[in-house]
Amino acid sequence: MATVITPDRAERRRGDLLEQIQNEDQLLLKLVRALPEDKLTWKPDAPKCWQANDLALHAAAVGNWFTTVVDGAVEPGKEPPPAPTDKTELLTAIEHSQNQFQQRVAEFSPEELAGTTEFFGNTFPNITILSWHRDHMIHHKGQLALYLRLMGAKVPSTYGPSGDEDYAPAEAAEAGA
Repeated sequence: MATVITPDRAERRRGDLLEQIQNEDQLLLKLVRALPEDKLTWKPDAPKCWQANDLALHAAAVGNWFTTVVDGAVEPGKEPPPAPTDKTELLTAIEHSQNQFQQRVAEFSPEELAGTTEFFGNTFPNITILSWHRDHMIHHKGQLALYLRLMGAKVPSTYGPSGDEDYAPAEAAEAGA
């Protein structure tokens, strides 16, 4: 049985999700900017690993797949087109996907967000399904950070310092700390 939420609660969760997604989107872009231009198609020597550019675009674009799940228009098994091999084009494609997701989430009515959809044999509130994009993106950002380390690039700070970059929360930076 699906968790039942009210349209008001779904609306509050949408606000939280959009705020969190904006932060996660910026962290993904930070990781992509750290990719060396000549290593965009690099991947670990393991059969199930993706190229760095494909992984980065997937991390951003899968949110739009979650919106199609909620819309009932999923195309299972459809292979995504390959990601750009130029860093500027890759960043543009990622930003486009990020903007599409945020816009589509903003367009859902509170009633649609509180509605439910069957997903892999279970039923969930639509806002929950849309929220999985954040978690899914975090998962792939972790992979991308590991790719950076393995390819010999510097890993930027994300949720805290990395071995290559100190971390100062935005609030501390604004206060001059």
